[in-house]
Amino acid sequence: MKAAISLTDNGSRNFTHALICARRMDDDEAIEDVCLIARGEGVELFDTALDPELQGELSPVMDGDVTCKVSYPCVESREMDLVDGVEPVESGAIELLEMQSEGYDLIKVP
Repeated sequence: MKAAISLTDNGSRNFTHALICARRMDDDEAIEDVCLIARGEGVELFDTALDPELQGELSPVMDGDVTCKVSYPCVESREMDLVDGVEPVESGAIELLEMQSEGYDLIKVP
């Protein structure tokens, strides 16, 4: 199994929920790949200016095998600096479609 978690909201509860899902899936041996993709307001949660408490929640996910991607046009329009290890993509929506065609199951948060 492969999972793509889509995050479109910048609320801390949704971010925490997405990270918990990503960590649990990363620990599950039946799941071979996990990717967290932020689009829209969700990209703000991958800014280096993120609240230190939320950064602490992100670190274990980034240290594992979870890939984190963000929609680059959303980042560019906000003039933000991404957390190290986060991969910008041209379009988060198109990335999700491509991943689904590659066998990834979509999990939407919220």
